[in-house]
Amino acid sequence: MIQARTTRNALLCVAIYLACLLIAWPVAEMGFDDDWSYIKTAQAFAQTGHLAYNGWAAPMLGWQTAWGALFIKRSGFSFMAAKLSMLPVSIACIIVFYLTLVRFGIHGRNAILGTLTLALSPLFLPLSVSFMTDVPGLLAILVCLYLCKRAVDSASTRAAILWLIFAAAASLIGGTARQTGWLGALVMVPSCGWLLRRRGALTAALALGMASFAVVLLCLAWMHRQPYWIGNDLQDHIPLGSLMHGILTLYEVGGGLLSLAIVVVPVLAIWLWQLHAAGRYDKALCVGVVFFAALMQLAGKRPLPWVLHTMDLAFSPQRIATLRPAAAESPALQLWIAFVAVVLLAASATVCACALVQRLRRRALSSQGQQIFWLCVPFTAAYAALLLPRALHALIFDRYMLVLAPVAILCLVHLYTQAVQPRLPNSSLALLLLLAALSVAGTHDWFAWQRARLAAIAELTSAGIPRTALYGGVEFDGWTQIEHGGFINNPWLTNPPGAYKPQPPVPQDDSCAYDLEPFTPSIHAQYTIVFEPRLCFAPAPFAPVTYTSWIPPFRRTIYVQRVRRQGEGAVR
Repeated sequence: MIQARTTRNALLCVAIYLACLLIAWPVAEMGFDDDWSYIKTAQAFAQTGHLAYNGWAAPMLGWQTAWGALFIKRSGFSFMAAKLSMLPVSIACIIVFYLTLVRFGIHGRNAILGTLTLALSPLFLPLSVSFMTDVPGLLAILVCLYLCKRAVDSASTRAAILWLIFAAAASLIGGTARQTGWLGALVMVPSCGWLLRRRGALTAALALGMASFAVVLLCLAWMHRQPYWIGNDLQDHIPLGSLMHGILTLYEVGGGLLSLAIVVVPVLAIWLWQLHAAGRYDKALCVGVVFFAALMQLAGKRPLPWVLHTMDLAFSPQRIATLRPAAAESPALQLWIAFVAVVLLAASATVCACALVQRLRRRALSSQGQQIFWLCVPFTAAYAALLLPRALHALIFDRYMLVLAPVAILCLVHLYTQAVQPRLPNSSLALLLLLAALSVAGTHDWFAWQRARLAAIAELTSAGIPRTALYGGVEFDGWTQIEHGGFINNPWLTNPPGAYKPQPPVPQDDSCAYDLEPFTPSIHAQYTIVFEPRLCFAPAPFAPVTYTSWIPPFRRTIYVQRVRRQGEGAVR
């Protein structure tokens, strides 16, 4: 009976997720974020059987390339064929996470709410129908966590060791798509051995950790030898050690944490009701966090969601358009965002932390709590250490928080059911519905925008204008450059030597300059696609394309303009 209920609830979560995808209709024959580069590698693998990089990818790609190539070979090449190959991976994430929650003693309604908090979040939902590596990397960690929990629950040392072997293997294989997945074998498996502390299990876990480290080194050595692989994309525009650099690092770290808070708000904001139990200093800390979040919202270089850029598709897609556009946001939406994000999320996060400290002072951790601590906290610390160099260089993206979301959900739900009440309140369900609606609407709007861009591009190409004569956005232009130039002209490209050809720098004071221009020397643009007409571009004899969005403004238009040649005047 329990097994049947668990299967039914897991499938219910999958069905709700698929229904939301159908409503959003995430269909567009174009890349999503960076996945055009990964799709190109999968296409090359399907044609040649070799893993070929193209000057843009930093992940190893590994099994994901072969998996995508399988779908491409069976159905013929298309962007959607590669993206849909990730749908089984996304479904596996949902099922494994639900089973993990159940293993940790979170059952029924609570487990469903926790699973859907991840599956319907504004990070997971759009990324799950892309060929990005974030969801495959998340699956590697979730499978490793689940198998480690099985090892802990094993009755014999032999069974525990077998589960640990499976966990390390899953992490190593899964991590070939996204290298953060290797933290399962390097950190989570040894932590599980320490948690078990059986003579044989601890020895086996440490041995697996050392063997995994050797495998990781071999993989990294192989990866660094591959032509057109990009390993170091950190940029430092501010001298290390300067005051401004410290401020921006704090901004990145704080923005990343607050972006994570948005993702887990259905199981985080319920802690607001515990505010009355907080002490004087805890409430003062709460006010400080709210002030910090408000300061970033009002005075930061980027408004909510603070760090780029997956959740921008729901909040402000103009920020990641073809060019650097002026913000054209709905005031009502900005007011709603400011209230929910700055007050609700920051306050609830602080109260949650204060409540956790108070509970730990009063009582020892339960058996499940100790297991969560040893399996999740060392992993989280190791992952944060990996993110720190990117924070120092202001390069944290919100999608980096995806792998921390299930850890946060597991901890928050377990703590609430142990310290407050055994059942998550109805407000958690209400917030889940609200966040899911925003995720679905944002995903719909992103792909509606992509389809509109494709319609505008079709106008140009049907008039005989080649792809190399227009700027159609990063996804379109990156593909054009690889098709015509063979690879992205990336300044961090060192293998093969001399492949990178230096280009004139992009003027930082020109709002109509295109950041990708030095990377795409094969493109000599005569036309460009913009969100709003720009005086620094000339009119073009092509009709604008209007599309419908579900987040204000509801009617949006993109325009085709002619790129002025050097020396050609412009009205300012």
